[in-house]
Amino acid sequence: MKEELPTYVDINPFGHRDLDGHDAARKFLGVDKQTAYKMFDDNLFFYSEDLGNMGEDAFRYYSGALYDYTTYLSQSSSCEADEFLSHCEDILSIFRLRKIYHENSNYANDPYKSICNICIQKLEKTQTHAREFILNSTLYLYAEEDINKMILEFKSIPQAKTPMNWYTKNKQHWRYLLNIPQRFDVPELNLGEIDVYSLNQEPLARSAKGMLTIYAGYSWDGYTGIGRSIETDGTVKASLLHDFLYQFAEQQHDQEAFTQCQADKAYRRYHPLWARLPCYIGVRLAGWRYFGGNEHSLIIKYRTPK
Repeated sequence: MKEELPTYVDINPFGHRDLDGHDAARKFLGVDKQTAYKMFDDNLFFYSEDLGNMGEDAFRYYSGALYDYTTYLSQSSSCEADEFLSHCEDILSIFRLRKIYHENSNYANDPYKSICNICIQKLEKTQTHAREFILNSTLYLYAEEDINKMILEFKSIPQAKTPMNWYTKNKQHWRYLLNIPQRFDVPELNLGEIDVYSLNQEPLARSAKGMLTIYAGYSWDGYTGIGRSIETDGTVKASLLHDFLYQFAEQQHDQEAFTQCQADKAYRRYHPLWARLPCYIGVRLAGWRYFGGNEHSLIIKYRTPK
């Protein structure tokens, strides 16, 4: 018997006043599992808020495609560790949203546990910081009475006392050091299909299908002067994107992917609303001094012709 597609009410059970649910219905109404799989493969980050906001019945339907896609990535030899960690962060952001907006969701049962288990089993074989991050994030999702079961189930993963922050303050040359890869949806910048390396051939970032992933280990300076007095996780993340784009611009030369104005607008989009306008005006007035000012600080390799 063919499984019925979720209805508008399944996707947006709270009605037209729920704008987030309405937006999810606009993207998913009439979409079957096979099409959803292709959508996730194209850009899961773009659909993560919709999956987090949609109704329980609709999510259980599309979680099958999400499970299959996560399984595929975990078994793919072409999916690098940092790329898979970024995928896991998208998965967990979905579940965090669902815990906020759907309090009756049972996070100890499928599909939540089965998808998280794939992430844990894959990341358990990679970096320690990835294991600690995924474990703590997963324990955040599960009901309290299931935490001990989870720890026993994954004995090979040490229980971290505190979750690792996605960045730390670096007291050496640069102000911040990235601990956990961060993703930015920036198709308007026309970065192309690229891999970015340091001069020592250490991987720093990757761009694919309009999605920029900056890897752990990247260092940046963030705000200067009075801007450091408004430091929050949100402003630090916006500064990460802005500093990387400005550094990337140093290597553009004849193959310009984006202008300073486009880079500043991408920064504005990711900046917290409460200080967005003054910070945006600041980079527009003073950013020209730093945009593309130096050369040969990155190595950019195009996977396909630009």
